[in-house]
Amino acid sequence: MKPGGQTKRPPTRTTGEAGPELEGLLLDSPRFLVAEIDNENRLARANRALELVSAAGAGELNGQPLGRFVHSRDYVELIEQLNLARRGEPARELEVCWESLDGRPCWVEWTFRLLGAGDARLLAMGVEITRQKQAEQRAEEMTAAGLHTLLTEVIESTPDVVALLRADERLVYLNWAGREMFGVSTDNLTHYSLNNLRPTETVELIQREGLPAAIREGYWSGEAVLQAAGGEEVPVSLVIVAHLSPAAEVEYFSLSARDIREARQLQTELRKARDELEQLVSERTTELFESRQVLQLVLDHIPQRVFWKGRDLRYLGANLPFLQDSGVESLEDLIGKEDFDLSWKANAELYRSDDLQVMESGIPKINYEEPQVREDGSHLWLRTSKIPLRNPQGEVFGVMGTYEDITQIKRAREQLAEKNEELMRSNADLEQFAYIASHDLQEPLRMVASFAQLLERRYKGTLNERGEKYIGYIVEGAFRMQQLINDLLTYSRVGTRGRSFGEVDCVQAVGQALFNLQVAIREAGAHVDVGMLPTVVADETQINQVFQNLIGNAIKFRGADPPEVRVWAEREEGAWRFAVRDNGIGIDPQYKERIFAIFQRLHGRDQYPGTGIGLAVCKKIVQRHGGRIWFDSTPGKGSTFYFTIPDAKEPK
Repeated sequence: MKPGGQTKRPPTRTTGEAGPELEGLLLDSPRFLVAEIDNENRLARANRALELVSAAGAGELNGQPLGRFVHSRDYVELIEQLNLARRGEPARELEVCWESLDGRPCWVEWTFRLLGAGDARLLAMGVEITRQKQAEQRAEEMTAAGLHTLLTEVIESTPDVVALLRADERLVYLNWAGREMFGVSTDNLTHYSLNNLRPTETVELIQREGLPAAIREGYWSGEAVLQAAGGEEVPVSLVIVAHLSPAAEVEYFSLSARDIREARQLQTELRKARDELEQLVSERTTELFESRQVLQLVLDHIPQRVFWKGRDLRYLGANLPFLQDSGVESLEDLIGKEDFDLSWKANAELYRSDDLQVMESGIPKINYEEPQVREDGSHLWLRTSKIPLRNPQGEVFGVMGTYEDITQIKRAREQLAEKNEELMRSNADLEQFAYIASHDLQEPLRMVASFAQLLERRYKGTLNERGEKYIGYIVEGAFRMQQLINDLLTYSRVGTRGRSFGEVDCVQAVGQALFNLQVAIREAGAHVDVGMLPTVVADETQINQVFQNLIGNAIKFRGADPPEVRVWAEREEGAWRFAVRDNGIGIDPQYKERIFAIFQRLHGRDQYPGTGIGLAVCKKIVQRHGGRIWFDSTPGKGSTFYFTIPDAKEPK
């Protein structure tokens, strides 16, 4: 059992109802110690977990008397509890010092149940609590004389960087986390000063704002970046405190830096605070008074709000940030109050319900969101965690909680969701509009083209050169408009007519594209080299279209030499990256955005036919699959188009 943690108890039944399913489950459990005790108080059998704790081989415990493992001071009470269980009377949980075969002692908390009615055999179920007992013993051994050592151990064991500087900014002390981060040993600490920190921007920030504010107000906090010995830049939250002499002159500055990259840092702090607070609120000895003051000082300088309550849900303590939120001026004024007495009385009933749930179930409630309305009318959202507080006997005597204000994060998420919803509606409307417009324009345009062709055939040779030229313009324009409308219809259908995703063999997809392009390949004398290609989860028809458009462009925009096209794929994190390379005319990098826009062309229609929609369709298809598309090119030396298909993406 981890110090201060709570191991879940094995499931229990009423006397005489152990049951084969439960017995088998417990015997196979790696976490619970399980044994069958016969009527002579011998171990009839034991599970592997108990054998490991007892340093015994398989079956080696069978037939061993309990007295071989139980310390004499616990044996009498153990026998009493076994006899109670055999008589069908309630037997309480019993903490026993259990000595293994190799002489190593450990602590086990046992419970006992009859295996069956009228049977003297017992099922013993236990959990190892050695670490908890060791923590309790250390707490009892603490004295005021050992407090300095304890505090040093706490500072040395904290993951935060803690440093002590003289008034002239020379380094006096750096804890283990700081020495590890900056590659400094205890032997050469005095050779370092604040100016040895990197980057220089952080040093300037501390000297310009941090130290003056700490001198002026006693305390300064902010965020900055620290550079570790290996060159890694770590974002941290900084706290600087000025320590004055009796003459009110600065003697030292203490600086602490916390790595803020890890979102779960709060849980680590909560576990540490819980271990210390459990000792604090139990008030087991008067020697813990000074350590309580030290702990309170530590808690007052962390950003999270921390509080703890007794069984009656009245406050026993809290840190300074919590007091500032609650509207109470001092810790003495808070102790004994309920949530109904504080600034968030509107939510008091909700908080009370959560507290009771945690205490009655004994199960922590971690990282959940809850509202808070304060007396000034402000509406907040909090991310809260609550855990039960237990005494050394494992009995719940209160609840401890911590929270942080996530109102801005919550509002930002809601605004982002609203914007995304608006964008999705807008895109759907635009796609529907494009589809309807292109579809409805087909018929009148077809009529214009038909009559223009009819005029061309009927009056060919009877009109002068100018008249025939005008009719030719009409026919060409009509066909051009039909092509644009068809391409617009294709573009709009990417999102509205896409098929569901399935496994697509990209070798077959490229093969289908080459089959469709065989005439163009033959006429251009092109050579297409296809490398290793994977199977992806995608819309097969649309993937075929992407390959066909990219290979077709590589053939169309060729130079003087026959087209040489290569298609391959490479693996990257969470996706496949595909590439289509050619030896064509190339693209000026200044057109990297324009080239993927709908109906955008870089050349005249007399040079290269088409409407300029092919790459726009490719981009929309790739985006529907959750990927991206881009190119590298040098004018006159060919181009390489890349696109990615993420693993198992749902269609957009």
